[in-house]
Amino acid sequence: MRSLLVDRVLEMNTTSILGRKYLSINEDIYEYHFPKNPVMPAAYMVEGAVQLGRILVWKQSQFQHTIIPLIFKKFKFHKMLRPGTTLDTSLTFMDVSGEYQLLDEIKVKVVGTSNEEVVFEGSFVCKIVDFEDIHHLESSENYVQYLFEEQH
Repeated sequence: MRSLLVDRVLEMNTTSILGRKYLSINEDIYEYHFPKNPVMPAAYMVEGAVQLGRILVWKQSQFQHTIIPLIFKKFKFHKMLRPGTTLDTSLTFMDVSGEYQLLDEIKVKVVGTSNEEVVFEGSFVCKIVDFEDIHHLESSENYVQYLFEEQH
């Protein structure tokens, strides 16, 4: 992953996860989006949600499985996010027990908030695939370990 869009995992259980992204002016995206009026792109919010879903599956499957998004549905963006704020993203896997099987398709509901206001919401469908097909184990394990540390 070139852009890591989850800085900390705040809560997690077998089917849901809450993560946080600290929006710093130092993010390279603001050089282009937009230099005089920096805002976080909607595509980055959605990508952060996908990354959060991957972290949940990685932990639950002990890095045996991951997800790839297939279909994005009904995403709505309610406000712009600027540097100096945080984005909390809540993701829930619908109609699953927490035991992920290869090639299962899972519906995911996601809500992003900042300062207790809904910033975006939507859902997507993803497929469970082999972790090793698309990720590097050591770097992914190190990233997840960092996300779950008590203090950064």
